[in-house]
Amino acid sequence: MSFDTTRRSDPFIPLLAEEGDKLNIDGEGQRGGLLLAEAEDENGLQNVANCGGHSSEPSSDSRCLDMLKRIRQSDLFNKEDIREYDLLYISCQQTSKERFEYLVDWDPEALKEYQHKGEQFLHANTGEYLAMSLKAGLRYYPEELGFLFKKNNDDKAAYELAFEQIDKDVAWRVIIEECFEETHDLKRW
Repeated sequence: MSFDTTRRSDPFIPLLAEEGDKLNIDGEGQRGGLLLAEAEDENGLQNVANCGGHSSEPSSDSRCLDMLKRIRQSDLFNKEDIREYDLLYISCQQTSKERFEYLVDWDPEALKEYQHKGEQFLHANTGEYLAMSLKAGLRYYPEELGFLFKKNNDDKAAYELAFEQIDKDVAWRVIIEECFEETHDLKRW
């Protein structure tokens, strides 16, 4: 049983997974079909982390977050899944902000240790989702300035990648106004 990716915000996904797990659908350890992916498609957990990913409907994020929580309460979703199935990266978009924050709160070390396609998390999100990534880093690792100056394997800091991917002035505005001013009282510094 695989989950229909065209109906990612289907509230029955947790129920189907729970029942599928009881019946050992799709085999041992597949958590009722949640871990099954067809070809290059996302598995069920990834679908829920990204469900409604392009929807502008405000309630979509809350509905999908409720599904993640229910799947977790059913012991069909583990902390290790966040890194193994790339859930931080998948959920790092404005339409899934609640899910992203939920995952980061559950595993803040993932911000530091997790890699997406060989890049540290903030380095992989220096474009459109820089503000969300940096705010999360600043919340949990303020002493490291949210990894803004940490260098990647190509000896480039996250802020340098942001300058390359988005306009330098836009990147500075995001870094200073949206992240540092909202996260910290700059007057203290």
